[in-house]
Amino acid sequence: MFLFLKNLCKRRVSCVWGLALAAIFLFAGCPMEENEHDDTGFIPVGEWNDGFGSGYNITSSSVEYYSPDYGEDFPAQSFTGNIEKAVDFSNDTGVLIIKIINSENINLTPNKYTCVYYKDFTSSHVFLANPVDSSYDSIEVDTLNSALDLFTAGNMNTHVTFWGSGYTK
Repeated sequence: MFLFLKNLCKRRVSCVWGLALAAIFLFAGCPMEENEHDDTGFIPVGEWNDGFGSGYNITSSSVEYYSPDYGEDFPAQSFTGNIEKAVDFSNDTGVLIIKIINSENINLTPNKYTCVYYKDFTSSHVFLANPVDSSYDSIEVDTLNSALDLFTAGNMNTHVTFWGSGYTK
């Protein structure tokens, strides 16, 4: 290959074409391996319950949140969604970015994005929380990129005002 390029470089025009061909062979000739899990962090898979009737069912691809009916002021709530990204903040803390499928008595809109923060994960206990704003309304955004920009480690304690006693399997 180098002799080929050397002979082509005897003329300036041929040198440019030779370098262009070499670049094409180098970049187009070598397939890039893709790892579909490069951007997927840890997911705390399991059926997590808080002992008061609320819980999360988390699989490797989806989240279901539910809470019981506590009367007229606090009706049963639920939402389901697909995990679009899992982002690790540390070894036992992170966020699951969720594309909402449906919700009941929670201000979440299908096809928008929210998250579930988690911290202090062990195999049998984890703290889980949905993000809320200062008026305790659920937080959602229109796009995945907006969700990735908003639901960060730096914003976690702003979006979560109460962790409770956590959830167990």
